[in-house]
Amino acid sequence: MGSDLRAERASTPVDRAVVRRRRLRRRAPRTPVDETAKLEELRNTLFGAERARIRDLESRPTIDAESVGAILPEAVALATAERERELAIGLEPTVTRAVTLVARNRPDLYAAALAPTIGAAVKKAVTEAIAAMLERFDLALERSLSLRSLRWRVEAKRTGRPFAEVVMLHTLTFRVEQVFLIHAPTSLVLLHLTDPLLPTKNPDQVAALLSAIDSFGREAFAPVAPADHLRRFAFGDLEVWVAREEPLVLATVVRGTTTSSLREQISDTLARVRITCQEGLADFAGDVSPFEPARPALEPLVRAERQAPKRRGAAVLAVVAGLLVVLVAGFVWRSRSHAAAALRRQQEVIETLTHEPGIVVEHVTSAAGQPHVTGFRDPLARQAEDVLDQHGLTGVSLSLVPFVSLDPQIVQRRAAHVLEVPEGVTLAMHDGRLVISGVAERRWIERAEVIARAIPGVDRVELAAVRPRESVDAVRAAAGELSRTWVPSFANGDARLAEEQRRALAHVAETARRALAAAAEARSGACLDVVGHADATGDDNRNRALSLARAARAADELRALGVDPAALRVTGAERTTTVGSEARTVTFRLDIDETQRHPDCGGSR
Repeated sequence: MGSDLRAERASTPVDRAVVRRRRLRRRAPRTPVDETAKLEELRNTLFGAERARIRDLESRPTIDAESVGAILPEAVALATAERERELAIGLEPTVTRAVTLVARNRPDLYAAALAPTIGAAVKKAVTEAIAAMLERFDLALERSLSLRSLRWRVEAKRTGRPFAEVVMLHTLTFRVEQVFLIHAPTSLVLLHLTDPLLPTKNPDQVAALLSAIDSFGREAFAPVAPADHLRRFAFGDLEVWVAREEPLVLATVVRGTTTSSLREQISDTLARVRITCQEGLADFAGDVSPFEPARPALEPLVRAERQAPKRRGAAVLAVVAGLLVVLVAGFVWRSRSHAAAALRRQQEVIETLTHEPGIVVEHVTSAAGQPHVTGFRDPLARQAEDVLDQHGLTGVSLSLVPFVSLDPQIVQRRAAHVLEVPEGVTLAMHDGRLVISGVAERRWIERAEVIARAIPGVDRVELAAVRPRESVDAVRAAAGELSRTWVPSFANGDARLAEEQRRALAHVAETARRALAAAAEARSGACLDVVGHADATGDDNRNRALSLARAARAADELRALGVDPAALRVTGAERTTTVGSEARTVTFRLDIDETQRHPDCGGSR
């Protein structure tokens, strides 16, 4: 012990304090440490709040039908206050099926429940039916025997519209003509409903147009809130109301004045469709068939609402009735005659324009007694006014939109315009084939072969009948040169070739090869006639054989010099009266056949 104390002594105060602490630790009794308590304290520090929540959840009773039933009325009441429309839409299918099941399985119970109200309901229905019948009868009398109906008939006559259409325009509050249910992210039409009496366009084009207008507005008038979208736009007496509940858009085309009740119906219908189609929207990949069950919910929107008819007194009806009795016979006769004449005139206009290449008639109407034609016209077609004037049809208004016609005559005109056809070249169209014939420069032929394939209506280009002008000129020049060339005179009675004659034939062979090559490029046939001659000395038969032998010797030499044997035609000249060396020779003539590329030259003759 003494040795340890001596070893721990130090000279500084710090060292002495360290030594004292060591001595105290050695003397203090050691006590056991509760490690479990420390660990538990650490757990409470780190996870105390979470452990308390877990204990609270474990102490709660198990969720079962009894516990849910205790809180369900309160939850329904709270949901009704905050989201009444969504709850009603969600419960409607279940409640409907339940009521239907009760009516089917317990008809006596269902009848007992409805018995107190059946009498009142029948009474109300009969009263409304009688009132509606009287109202329609009154409306029919008013339209037939009223000053207003006369004004409408005059308006119908003046504008060329049917009387029923004029009545509808004056008595209609609104009419929903088309309904589009659109998937907003893809602009695909899920459902399209329309009035069956009205013509319709492609619904996908309408959906794309609505999406384009909405995108343009949001970009052109930025900044725009994320929820701001196209809600309404008008075109003439048509209004398009656009309701949106992501990811659905409901576009309603309305003619007339839209009422607040219709707008509320549109909003309610879209909410109903969105809730009933949630499953189809969740995994939508372009298939619109899952949305067909929503059609019954949209069908009530396609309807019309008319103004209540105004009551007129009996005196007015009597006066109008007297006037109509006087005027109706003449008016009806005149109307029918004018209508028949207008119909015949329209048919003449349609037939005349339909038979003109490059003009397509889409629709013909009558405005103020004059036909109005809408359709399409190719810029290369004749003016429609000139066509009608030629047939004595004047006073026709036209609205023709430019388009590209595929009529063979128009395609041929288009090709002639685009290719700038030179003189000597003709074009013809046969089943989509553009046939070019004639003589043209090689550069124009190469250009036409490339450009003609891109002309609308041209499926194939045929250039077999068109010949390069350069090659044609070369063939004609070579033919003239050969006609001026002859082989020097043979010895009397001899058909053998001397050196001077071989040199002349070498020049002829070069010219002939050049001429035949040019003829091939010009797509023309050519035969080189090698004509032997003899003078009048001696027997005619011997001289004829000698002239043919001389031509054959010259032809053999030309073949040896590379002239195509199939293009050579050996001929002996007829009897001659010339005496002397200038008659004992061989001449040449190039026979060109521009209609046949491979003529039969026929060998010797």
